[in-house]
Amino acid sequence: METPAHGHLIHILTKYYFGEIVAQTIRHLFKYDHASLRFLKATAPDIKSNDLKKSLLILVKFQLVDYVKTIKNLGQNFEYSLVSERVIVFYRIPHFINELSTHEDDSTVFALKLLAESGMMSKSRLSQKLSEFFNKSQGSGGKLENADAVIGSLIIRKYLVEMSDNICINIERLNRYHRDQEITKTVGRFYSGESKIQSICNAIMELSLENTSDEALFSAPVPLESLRNILCPKHLASANELETIMNRLTSEFNYKFFVKSGTHPHKGPMFAVNIGLVIDHLMKEHLCSMVTSKFGPRCCRVFRVLLQRGPLLLKQVEEFIMLPTKDVREYSYMLIKAGLVRNRQVPKTLDNAPGKSVFIMSIDMDQVVFKMADLCCKTICNLLIRHEFELNCNESLLKKHKAVQELLLKNSCDEPAVEEDYFSNHELSQLKKTLNNLDRLLLAKSQVDDTLFLTHVWLKLRPNISA
Repeated sequence: METPAHGHLIHILTKYYFGEIVAQTIRHLFKYDHASLRFLKATAPDIKSNDLKKSLLILVKFQLVDYVKTIKNLGQNFEYSLVSERVIVFYRIPHFINELSTHEDDSTVFALKLLAESGMMSKSRLSQKLSEFFNKSQGSGGKLENADAVIGSLIIRKYLVEMSDNICINIERLNRYHRDQEITKTVGRFYSGESKIQSICNAIMELSLENTSDEALFSAPVPLESLRNILCPKHLASANELETIMNRLTSEFNYKFFVKSGTHPHKGPMFAVNIGLVIDHLMKEHLCSMVTSKFGPRCCRVFRVLLQRGPLLLKQVEEFIMLPTKDVREYSYMLIKAGLVRNRQVPKTLDNAPGKSVFIMSIDMDQVVFKMADLCCKTICNLLIRHEFELNCNESLLKKHKAVQELLLKNSCDEPAVEEDYFSNHELSQLKKTLNNLDRLLLAKSQVDDTLFLTHVWLKLRPNISA
C-alpha cells in the first residue's frame, strides 16, 4: 500500500494538520524504511537542524514515527521509521472518536479527544484534566477517583496505552473498533436492518476481540452460553430464540456471514463471524456503486455479473443480463478502457489470428482495489488542496466571521445582536457560499476516506482470502 499516491497523501495530510516543515520531514522519511538523524540532515538540507529535531519530536509524540536505539548507529543513537498505514489511520481519529461518542459517556470521549490533541500526556496530568471536566459538568461532585476509574477502564479496554509515565491513544484499537462497526452495519443492512441479527454480530465481535488478530478471516469462536448472557433478555427473548436464529444463520445457502465452529464441552455450540466474506461483500458493493455512479446502472449489470460469475465470454454476458449485443459491447469497452475489466485473448488455432480467437472478460480484484485505493488518495489530496485554496482566497472574510462570532458570544448577555448587522449583503452572500463550499469539501473528503479505509482493510485481509 506504500505507493507514490499514498506518500503524497501522507504529505498533504501532515501539512494540513502540522504545517509545512513537519510535512517535509515525513516526506523524506517516506522514502526510506529507517533513517537516522544524521542521514536525514544529509538528505534534507532544506530543513534547518533545529526544525528537523522539533519535527521528529512532534511525529514521535503523535505516534506517526517510531524510533529505536541501534548499536550500529553509534554517532546517532536513534533510528526513525515511518509506518505509513498508521499515519493515515491517525488522521481518522476524530472520526473514530465521534463514532465512539454514540456508545460511550462524555468523560471517555473527553479523555480521548484530549489525548488526540496533545499526542501524549502523563497519567497525573490526564487525571487532573478529567477532574476539572467532572467539576465543570457535575459541580463539586467531580473527584480524582472518578478520573482514575475512567483512565483505568480505557486502559483495560486497550483504547489507551501506558508508555512509562505517559499515556497515549491506541491508534490500532480505534481502527479495529471502526472496522468491527462497519462489519456489524454491513451484516445489519444485508438482513434488512434486523436489529436482533445486528446485535448478535456485535456481541460476537466484542467477545472475540482479544483472541482475533487484525488479519484473521474469521473471528474467534464464541460459545452460545456467552452470547446468551449478553443478549438475553435485553435483545432476545430467550435462549431458544437465540439458538433458532443462529441455526438459521449458519445454514443459509448463498451467504454464510455466520459459521458454526465446533462445540464447547460445557458451554454448548460455538459461533464465529466470517470477517473476510463480509469485507469482500462490502468491497464489491462499493465497486458496483462506483461503476453505477460513473457509467450508469445498465453498465453496472455487466460489471456485477462478471463479479459474481467469474471469467465469461461476451456471448455469456449477453445471456446472463439479457441486454442487446450492441449495448453489452459498448459497456464492456467502457469498463475495459477504465481498467475495471480485463479482456484476455484465447486463440483457437496456433497462428493466434484474432478472427479465430475468443475473448474472455474477467475482473482482477487485486488490480481494481489497488487502483481504487490510489484514486482515493489522489482525490483526498485534491480536495484538501482545494479546501486550502478556498481558505486563502477568503481569508479576510473568514477572519471577520470568526471575530464577529467571538464578539456575539461575549455580548450574549447584553442587547441582542445578529451576525447580519456586521456584514453587507454582498459579504453575507459570499460568506454563505464560502462556508457551504468548505463544508462540502470536507464532507466529500470524509466520504472518500471511508472508501479508502475499506480498500486498506480488504488489502490487509487479501493474502488470506482464497481466490
